[in-house]
Amino acid sequence: MAAIDDLINDAIDDRLTGVDLQIFSSYVQGGTSTWSTSAWCADFDFSGMSFFDDDTTNFNTVLISPRNALSSAHGGTDVALGSELEFVDRDGTLVTRTVASREKVADNPIETDTWVIHLNADMPINSNGVPWTFYKVLAENYDDFLVSPTGGSAEPLKGNPVIVIDAQRKGLVHEVGAPALDSLKFTRIIPPVTGDRSDYSEALVGGDSSNPTFVVVDDELVVVGNHWFANQDSNFTTNISGINTAMSNLGSAYQLTQYNLGAVLQSVSQVTALSVMGIAGPARSFVAKTPAGAGIFSLAAFQSLSDGMVEGQSLRDGTAQFQSRVDGKTAFQSRPQQ
Repeated sequence: MAAIDDLINDAIDDRLTGVDLQIFSSYVQGGTSTWSTSAWCADFDFSGMSFFDDDTTNFNTVLISPRNALSSAHGGTDVALGSELEFVDRDGTLVTRTVASREKVADNPIETDTWVIHLNADMPINSNGVPWTFYKVLAENYDDFLVSPTGGSAEPLKGNPVIVIDAQRKGLVHEVGAPALDSLKFTRIIPPVTGDRSDYSEALVGGDSSNPTFVVVDDELVVVGNHWFANQDSNFTTNISGINTAMSNLGSAYQLTQYNLGAVLQSVSQVTALSVMGIAGPARSFVAKTPAGAGIFSLAAFQSLSDGMVEGQSLRDGTAQFQSRVDGKTAFQSRPQQ
């Protein structure tokens, strides 16, 4: 498994302690709420979602710009024009916005299950003094940086964990199924089959539609879709063009922000003779993982670090990645091949 896959897995798996799933310790529709500090996913920022109480007939949404959100479009509970969306600031206070206009994303000849929503105003600066959270989507080339477990055209994210939000505001863990590339949907494996993930999993039911699914990259939530069926989501990445077109048609000044997995790698060009702890060969891309997170390093930085145990994997394009496996420190050293 390539190093980026490891980062995606570890970002969730390393947090799975204490089976508290609720992202709020207290949720009050129309009032002040309290974010949980004990949930396994409590350090993630879910304020880019709008929430309604459990018995609502209105879908939840997910922000993809300061002025735009996405929701599902099926059934009789989609987000209607004039609906008031409720967002919860990091300090628990309520902020509302109104659905000023909307457009359904179409992918001829198949229509998707996604509304693009244009709000009546941009989201404000939040209580921490920074712009309100909205979420990036995986860039269209994300499969270039992941290794499919079965090769061929299978979904490269297959088997990776994702955070799935339900109508009761729980942060659940599912695994990505397959296939997904170039399709309108991707599947989720319920319950997950890896490690302790099944302890944090529940099947989705009626009423959970439209809530988002996130992959975690470098400790950042990246939205990949929202719930269409119990085990399938709309695939935002394969609909980037359609979503951007709808945003423009609605008069938005924004477009989707794409998370390019290549940004997690530091490219080092023209390195033809390199050994990293005995692993030799051409290498241009490197990721170092420490308990504090992922580090991006140049060749010069590698040369200054101490020896340690590493593992290496080849990417599809023939470059190599090497990831630290030493507790407490990044342990890389590069030196000319002997």
